[in-house]
Amino acid sequence: MALARSSESFPVGGIPLDGTAGTSIGVHCGRASGALAADPGGDHWPGILRPSASRGEEKSMAVTGLANLAVKVADLDVACRFYETAGAEVRDRMQWHNGERADVFLGPVMITLFTRAIYEDLVALPAEGFLHPALFTDDLDSELEGHTVLWGPEVVEGAFGKRRIGFVAAPGGIRLEFMEQLEAAHDDDVESDGEPA
Repeated sequence: MALARSSESFPVGGIPLDGTAGTSIGVHCGRASGALAADPGGDHWPGILRPSASRGEEKSMAVTGLANLAVKVADLDVACRFYETAGAEVRDRMQWHNGERADVFLGPVMITLFTRAIYEDLVALPAEGFLHPALFTDDLDSELEGHTVLWGPEVVEGAFGKRRIGFVAAPGGIRLEFMEQLEAAHDDDVESDGEPA
């Protein structure tokens, strides 16, 4: 499955999972054929493929794209220099919920570096490490249904525009962030130093 960036559908770091925006993708463990297929043996992560309460059927996630991969770093200056030296573009550095954040563009992939996760008061986290993938969805409430919600849903704003987001627990000691894009980013909303205008 090739990942393609569509700046029209996902203005900041968004990557449609199948190269076309708005397509529902079934996310399951197991082998994939075209769209990701359910594991025929029934071994899947709890909460990822969940039964529908009304019909007893399994429900797939309606993930429409990947916004970024979130990573916690102890020293944002050191991390930004590392990525810039490696040839990445670092931008949109700003204060963010009692910490700092910056976006790192590595070709079609965006890593967002955080000094503090927005949900850090609710979850024990190491000083550094992978936090979560940030996944676009057309229906945040539906995605949160049936999960243990760790944080949200809440509306947040930044260089990325305005989004409604929520975080759920996932296997491997990570979280999944589901988000709805409410308003696109506007170039005049952010000064050249990454601070809100």
